[in-house]
Amino acid sequence: MVCLSVFVAGVGVPDGLVKKAAAEASSSTAERSVDGRPIAPKPVPKGVEDLHKPTVRAAPRWPRAGSGRVGLSKGTAAVTVAGLPVSVAPVVSAATKPADKVEGEAASPSPRASASSQRSPSSVQVETFDNAVARRLGGVGVAVRLTRGDGGAATAPAKVTVDYSSFGNAYSGGFASRLTVLKVPACLLDAKPSQECVEQARAKTRTLPVVNDVAHGKLTAVMDAAAASAGGAASPDASVYTLAGSAASTGPDAGGSFAATDLKPSGTWQVGISGGDFSYTYPIPAVPAPGGAAPELGLQYSSSSVDSLTS
Repeated sequence: MVCLSVFVAGVGVPDGLVKKAAAEASSSTAERSVDGRPIAPKPVPKGVEDLHKPTVRAAPRWPRAGSGRVGLSKGTAAVTVAGLPVSVAPVVSAATKPADKVEGEAASPSPRASASSQRSPSSVQVETFDNAVARRLGGVGVAVRLTRGDGGAATAPAKVTVDYSSFGNAYSGGFASRLTVLKVPACLLDAKPSQECVEQARAKTRTLPVVNDVAHGKLTAVMDAAAASAGGAASPDASVYTLAGSAASTGPDAGGSFAATDLKPSGTWQVGISGGDFSYTYPIPAVPAPGGAAPELGLQYSSSSVDSLTS
């Protein structure tokens, strides 16, 4: 058997047979050329998500800086400042409202009525600042400063409504529904505020309660009109009010919040000192097993593995 295998392996194939077989193989596998023609593309059927046209936001029109004076001595209706997106109305305090009187009893002043209340000025000087100044104050869109125009020596409140409809769609994420009003020191209006002014702003900046009419693009808040200094200029101790975005919704249709979620005391969390990642575990109670230990269930989150975020 060994000798036969060596003999067969040593037999060579003639060169003529190899060339003939190769020629027949190449001739049989040659592709025939055919004429082509263009094929019209078939229309792709659109789904429901393709039927809606993408929302195109109009370019925002930022209000310009300006000033004007309005009188508040005629009734309680709001008065629009000419040329400005601002209207002012007097604040109706509880002291000016008639107290409820019970028949047969002498009328007694309520605690709110007996307390000293500030009345709105009869005239207000309104100044507005453009978006660039509002940005420098930590806000957006427009900033407002009120000064008494009736010569009063004390700060008095006024109800101010700012029309932001011209730039309410400037940003996404429910921008209009999250607008609020910040009260900041007037010294921040300087191009280069002093360090003392910056420290004062950190301590005194406040967020005011507002009424946000998202449908009509109007934001209402009670602001203080400062007493005018010598020459009719605004007092250096006055405040400036600027529109600003907040994490939570201020409108009637709350569309969620961008504020940080509180950590529940039922969960456990820890921060990796070496890696800087944050991990959080929320346990899920399981039904006790009939025999043996019950499984431990829980929701786990790690910033380094999910979001690739580390501190």
